[in-house]
Amino acid sequence: MAKELPYYKFYIGEWLNGDITIEDFECQGIFINICAYYWQKDGDLSLEVVNKRFRSYPEQIKQLIKSNLIKVVGENISISFLNEQMESKEIQKITNQKNGAKGGRPRKEETEKKPIRLFSETETKANENPNKTNIEEIKEEENKKEDIIISDDQKKLIEDIAVFFEYTSPNNHVQQSLIWSFVYSLPHKQKLDFFIKEFSAYCKLKELDGYKHKLENFLGDQKDQFKNGKWDDNWSVHLAAYKKKNNITDQKLTGETALKRHRRKLQEREEKKDRT
Repeated sequence: MAKELPYYKFYIGEWLNGDITIEDFECQGIFINICAYYWQKDGDLSLEVVNKRFRSYPEQIKQLIKSNLIKVVGENISISFLNEQMESKEIQKITNQKNGAKGGRPRKEETEKKPIRLFSETETKANENPNKTNIEEIKEEENKKEDIIISDDQKKLIEDIAVFFEYTSPNNHVQQSLIWSFVYSLPHKQKLDFFIKEFSAYCKLKELDGYKHKLENFLGDQKDQFKNGKWDDNWSVHLAAYKKKNNITDQKLTGETALKRHRRKLQEREEKKDRT
């Protein structure tokens, strides 16, 4: 499977609303790595191999099994949403074309009552649409749905937070997931406009005083719906007080200055990596 199709579908909205986000970040990180390994092994992966490969995280693996995010079938593990994708008509079509139409893949989980609601069965629904003939078109359709859920302001906010706290690397998927979850929750709290204003003030203040919170402390605990984060503070008031105390006039403080500086720093870092 990995040779014919070296990627699987990852629906951001389904991930953030799924059972996996109830677990801690270590569990989430281990799970996404196990998923990649499971896909690369065509779904034929033993629990023994998983334990050996991720030997430093035995408790996280046990928790994922306990939470039913990973099932144990005989000696092997089973991940429902990936099995569904492997068995979907679109992927079978691509696999068969690559392999000279060898035939279908046998079902892995006949005894399961229902899959864990980590990702939705959108691929199954897409199969019912005769106008969709390949994975790219279906993915395009799902992206359109995501665009309806996430506004342009939210997309910019997600990018700005990631840049400001320097979590733009592909390896920072845990932090990026946290940022996405946080921004996604703001309209439901009726706090989107408030946070856009206050985050701009926060950037300006941190440009002046040089102190920046850790991302987890700033956003707060996702399990507590981000209620304990420092984000929900009147940073505009703090900024005005700091400027008054230090006799700082309205110089070129746009709130974008700090972000631009961080973007430049990240770009320089990437260029340095390329040179080495």
